[in-house]
Amino acid sequence: MKTLKDYPVSYPYGATSYPYSASSPHRGDDIAAPSGTPIVIGITTIGLVGSTGLSSGPHTHIQAGTDAWAQQTVDPAKYLFKGGTVTQTGTASEWGKYVIIKTADGTNVVYAHLSKISTRAGKVIGDTDMYKGKTAKQWYDLSIQLEKAEKRALKAASTRYGYLNDVAVAASTASGLPLIKNPDQRLKIVQQIESVADSNKGKYVEVTETLFTKVGEQ
Repeated sequence: MKTLKDYPVSYPYGATSYPYSASSPHRGDDIAAPSGTPIVIGITTIGLVGSTGLSSGPHTHIQAGTDAWAQQTVDPAKYLFKGGTVTQTGTASEWGKYVIIKTADGTNVVYAHLSKISTRAGKVIGDTDMYKGKTAKQWYDLSIQLEKAEKRALKAASTRYGYLNDVAVAASTASGLPLIKNPDQRLKIVQQIESVADSNKGKYVEVTETLFTKVGEQ
């Protein structure tokens, strides 16, 4: 099934053709796609393409900016489908249903005109670049890092917490998700990862993302 990333930019940032002009150019990148096309970042679907708000047809308007509402715009080209933290979701008169993601460098990226929102504020979204063409390798690398962490801990006769910390760091590194700082929360997260690892081989990244998000909310 195609996702929005499989479609080209149909109307770029800075365009001046009608209804825009040199004094008031287009403020984002538009990607036309059939209504209902999933908008996927990393392994997370943040919503579906639609035509809500002021829209001439099914497409997603992607606008990047240095302020919280992305009004101080920058070219969104390098921010398309970048991961980060969802700061806001909602409905606006022009954007229709929208999702705003704050990327690692602080730039806020809006995905607008959605027919459905499938995420929420506070959700950490993995960076698509990490997974592109590497999904199986990411899963494999995580399993190897978990195994190495256990061997290091056993060799050093480490404490249970020391071992869990190593595993948590390895899982965080491989999945690209923030490391849970509280040791008690790390204990919970790793216990859950351990409990599903054997029955979910090949799904470490997906499982880790889900559990990190869940434990991070506690």
